[in-house]
Amino acid sequence: QKDQAQYNGYTVVDLSTVIATHFTELIRKHSYELVGRQELQGLIDVLKQNHPKVVEELIPNILAVGVVLKVCQNLLRESVSIRDLRTIFETLVEHAPHTKDPNILTEYCRASLGRSITRKLLTPMGELPLLTLERQVEEQVAQGVIQTDQGPQLSLDPGFVQQLIRELNLEAEKMVMEHSQAVLLVSPVIRLHMRQLLEKFVPHLVVLSHNEIAPSIPIKSFATVRLSHAS
Repeated sequence: QKDQAQYNGYTVVDLSTVIATHFTELIRKHSYELVGRQELQGLIDVLKQNHPKVVEELIPNILAVGVVLKVCQNLLRESVSIRDLRTIFETLVEHAPHTKDPNILTEYCRASLGRSITRKLLTPMGELPLLTLERQVEEQVAQGVIQTDQGPQLSLDPGFVQQLIRELNLEAEKMVMEHSQAVLLVSPVIRLHMRQLLEKFVPHLVVLSHNEIAPSIPIKSFATVRLSHAS
């Protein structure tokens, strides 16, 4: 019996295939919740066999395991593979002496992993289609980043946020229809804040920073998001 068949113009898919696909998607979306201290320690032990120096230099001399775990969970939350743990650790060794904020360290790691992040977003022609924000819109978001006791936070006018989400949703849906995915390019200063803002409202929108795109990758502009009331 074939897993897949044609019937009156419709594609019939085996139930087991549907369940397997759904299960794989669930694991991908929630992989960050499946990696805890024990799972991370297993990955560290494997890395230590071939690259003991980088592990010993980072843990516990520079960072606690808990911070490294948070960085890895942050990466997985946005479907970034942590398979290249050596690059992640080398990046943390370089930047952790200056900051212990796991969110900031995650952004440094994303820049180091940029090639692997963008590779899966390329079209069959090898191009990277992108949504961008109008300069005034991006500047207004950047101006809303304020320093607090809990670190940088985003504070924006609710009306501006509502309009921004609505316009991004519209453009993202168009992009998904054409390219099966939607990708927004923003400055490194606001990337994390934009992702946190859009996570609940436009969850399928991938948010990249300029630091994550290699100069050799051809970029194709899909649309520029503009707001009528952006200052």
